[in-house]
Amino acid sequence: MKRVLILAVAVTMLFGLTPSAHADGPVTIGVNGGPTWLVKGANMGWIRVSPYWRFINPSPGVFNWTDVDNLLEDVNNYDLKILFILSGAPTWCGSDTNGAKPCNIAAWKTFVDELTKHIAAHPYGHRVGAFEVWNEPDLRDSDTFAVGWDADYTVAPKYVDYVIEASRAIRRNLPGVKVVAGSLSGKRNDLNRLRWTFQDFENTWSYDPDLGTTVNASDYIDAISGHMNGGDDLSSDTAAYLYQYNVLNWLRDYNPRNRYKEQWVTEFGWRSADMGEDAQRRRIKNFLIEMTGGGWGYLSGWNMTHGFIYVCELDLTSRSIYYPSTHYPPHAPKKVVTQYLQTLPFPATQPTGVPVE
Repeated sequence: MKRVLILAVAVTMLFGLTPSAHADGPVTIGVNGGPTWLVKGANMGWIRVSPYWRFINPSPGVFNWTDVDNLLEDVNNYDLKILFILSGAPTWCGSDTNGAKPCNIAAWKTFVDELTKHIAAHPYGHRVGAFEVWNEPDLRDSDTFAVGWDADYTVAPKYVDYVIEASRAIRRNLPGVKVVAGSLSGKRNDLNRLRWTFQDFENTWSYDPDLGTTVNASDYIDAISGHMNGGDDLSSDTAAYLYQYNVLNWLRDYNPRNRYKEQWVTEFGWRSADMGEDAQRRRIKNFLIEMTGGGWGYLSGWNMTHGFIYVCELDLTSRSIYYPSTHYPPHAPKKVVTQYLQTLPFPATQPTGVPVE
């Protein structure tokens, strides 16, 4: 009996937990962007934000920590955690004006190493809870700054190379801080890129000088992330189905090593201008309920742990959950805040077992 128990423990340690061990659970709710006082006012404890690489590291060997320090102090004032996005490459190392073309791997390694060392030494560095590597690398030639991977996806440095080197620096300098990778658009615009992302995670092996051994790329990743910014004609259950179809099933088929890790949806939302505040509230709430395994069950069994609403407050889109400063009254909260998020204790978490509306 003892030998059987020892063998079972060894197998679990080697291959990870079995699917049955990954039960659905509550979902931590965060938001993209600030201001931080509005994030706290909505009872959310996580904010997805960061200064771009281009502004932190404006020239070779030069680092400007002002924006990083201000961010850390700001979130500390409101007791928030940061999902820090690593993106927005500078032109001096070979990127384009849109910041989406990757630089050489040496520049990337130096940037992430210096950044994580600085955060580790900062009195509020503990506010960084996770790093997300890049933003929607399955896209190319986006009109939005720091979105996409504007390079041949099959030529080094590849996205997986960026993930590996970022994770090494994060784990070396900030042990315990999570590495979130994928950041997939959820749009299936380029199926080859989508497949290659997961195949590279699954099949890439690299010698790790810190560990003194060869490591699979998936072992550098704590959580897989993606986005669900579907059209406003989508119901919450249809959005959950499409997220499963456009992201999770590809993970299952091409990267089983990461199948049972935490799944983070780092952008999702609906526009209130097209459907009204109450419909926006219902769809955001119902999507989070879907993430807990409720609703129609499309996301059940996927270990969904974090969901980030897009966005907090932004003049250019009614996806915001607050009205902008130009609105009267300024910064007015929408119903998703007053009739949903503010009813949850801080830090806001969607519990399990709640029926959809």
